[in-house]
Amino acid sequence: MNEEKIGKKAKKFFLDILRKLDSKTIENLEDKLYSKEYFDVNFPVLTKDIDDSNKRRYYSQPIYDKYYLTNDWYERNSSKLDDFIKISNKKFNAKNSLNKALKDTNIDLGELIARTALFVSPETANYLKENNENGEYSWRQNCKRKEASKGKKGYVDDVYLDDNTIANGAIKKALGYESKDFYEYEVCHIWYKSCYDIRYHTSIVNLVLIPRAIAGLSDFDIDIVKLLQYRAYELFDWYPKTYKIDGIDFKPSKPQKPKNYCNYKWLKSFPFNDKVKKYIDNRQIK
Repeated sequence: MNEEKIGKKAKKFFLDILRKLDSKTIENLEDKLYSKEYFDVNFPVLTKDIDDSNKRRYYSQPIYDKYYLTNDWYERNSSKLDDFIKISNKKFNAKNSLNKALKDTNIDLGELIARTALFVSPETANYLKENNENGEYSWRQNCKRKEASKGKKGYVDDVYLDDNTIANGAIKKALGYESKDFYEYEVCHIWYKSCYDIRYHTSIVNLVLIPRAIAGLSDFDIDIVKLLQYRAYELFDWYPKTYKIDGIDFKPSKPQKPKNYCNYKWLKSFPFNDKVKKYIDNRQIK
């Protein structure tokens, strides 16, 4: 399917569906990272803010209620657009049901994450960075996540392909403990698909431990994703300025403080101490 046909399909679909979408989904479609993850487009799918800097990336007329639709559709977007259309046509959607239940019961998932997520301390992150020749926060250099469908873990062209074992061990030691000391915690990468970049796979400022029962939220709930990104930014004054997603350059926006953030009771970061220092000094670097 050529780009013109993909664009026409997108316009027809969104023209039909936007009137039926809830406000949260529309808000998600205005988010750059959500748009990248679900459509592989480099701009928010929808926007009300058109100016000289972005007007070339959107159709000239609003598609619905002052919302403009991006015209940034290419061959690579076709399968993700089809997937989103199929999901939208499902009679029962668990995400929609969950969002409605949370709203009706006034439950804030952000508070749940804040009270259970484990981050390393800024002092630990700074010590690791100062002791890395490349000035990065990586626990192990030249290491990235192995794609699930491609072979076994191990070295390929001097890069170690990890199944998440190294990233998992890295944050636990950066917290001052061994893997055996944790039960039912899962290591999560804060930025979407950053695990496939050697700078960020074992970067301890890009890692967080979350109880396994709710860890999936770090991948699939855009509000939780943005919450974790802002928390990492607040703690470490860090976010990735650029990295590739499926071979395409992606430049994340600076994290913005989420609604209700100031009301959350975050767990204290684990302190930097002699044990953490020893783990960092004695780790395998490459």
